[in-house]
Parts: sequence; C-alpha cells; structure tokens
Amino acid sequence: MTNMAAFALAVLLVLSMPGPTNTLLALAGATLRLQKCALLPVAELAGYTITICTLLLLVRPITEGSTVLTAAIRLVSACYLLGLARHLWCVQEQVENARTGFRRVFITTLLNPKGVVFAFVIFPNPSSSFWSLGESLLTFTVICVACSATWITVGATLGHRAGAYVGARGIRRSAAVVLGCFAVLTFGSVAFVLG
Repeated sequence: MTNMAAFALAVLLVLSMPGPTNTLLALAGATLRLQKCALLPVAELAGYTITICTLLLLVRPITEGSTVLTAAIRLVSACYLLGLARHLWCVQEQVENARTGFRRVFITTLLNPKGVVFAFVIFPNPSSSFWSLGESLLTFTVICVACSATWITVGATLGHRAGAYVGARGIRRSAAVVLGCFAVLTFGSVAFVLG
C-alpha cells in the first residue's frame, strides 16, 4: 500500500466515524429537503480546510507536541458543542433555515476535534513537499465531499422513516443528545491530555 493509499484510508475512516459534523449533516438530511442540503458538504470542506491548513502550516511547526494548545483547542470545541446541543434541544421552529444549517456545519467543523487529528497525525509534514501537501488536500476534498453526502443521505433515509414516529422536534432532540455526548467526551479528552 502506497503512502497516498494509506492516507486516503485514514481520512476515510476518520470522516466516516460519527461525530459532531456528521450528526449535523444527518440532522439536516432528516429535517430539510435534500436541495437545501446541497451546500453543506461545501461548509464541511471549508471548515476542515481552514482548520487543517492553519494547524498544519502555522501551529504544528511551532508547537509540535504541545499539550496545552491541544487541550485549549479541545476545550473550545467542547464548549461550542455543548452550546449547540442546548440550542437544538430548545429550538421551537419546525424547519431549519438552510443558511443557519450551513453556518452551523461550518463552525462545528471548524472546531471539530477531528481537524486536530488530521493536522497533527494524518496529514504529512508540510516541510517534506509542497506537492505532497497539494495531493493530500485534493484526496481529502474528494473523500470529504463523498462522506458528507453519504451522511446527509443516511439522515434523509432515517428521518423519513423516523419522522412519522418522532417528528422533527424529536429528531433535533436526538441530535442534541448525541452532540452533548460528544461535548462530554471532548471535555474528558481535555482532562486526559492535561493529566
């Protein structure tokens, strides 16, 4: 297996795992018409690209192995996820605004702890080769868009089946519980990093 094949497999595995962004994508698929979800993969890709490039090019060279910075990034992520979970639990509207969905997916992805994993573990060191970094970003883009479209489709399929039983409010509250769990796990990982 080549380095790029190993990289692609690692990206696919991480992006396929349930997480905060994937929860929101599935929620959007379940509660919005699919046409309104069309730009959500762009929101996810933009969030990850900004996070990965910032961490990879600016932060990683300076703070290789800094537990305090890693903990700070995770703490901000956990606080955002907890706030988002609370909002989803309390929201009263029946249909989410597509622009709000885009903004939520973008910010959640920007703060997603997976971005730290990509920048510090999976992506190659940027000093090794600019061409290698470009090839990695292109591979990441293709896999990211495919995974986000899959999560939206899964949400739409499950939402269509579950919607008759629990309704949009129940689906949003279920997503809120999942996001709350991810927030608690992220808070726990801060203690683990600092401990």
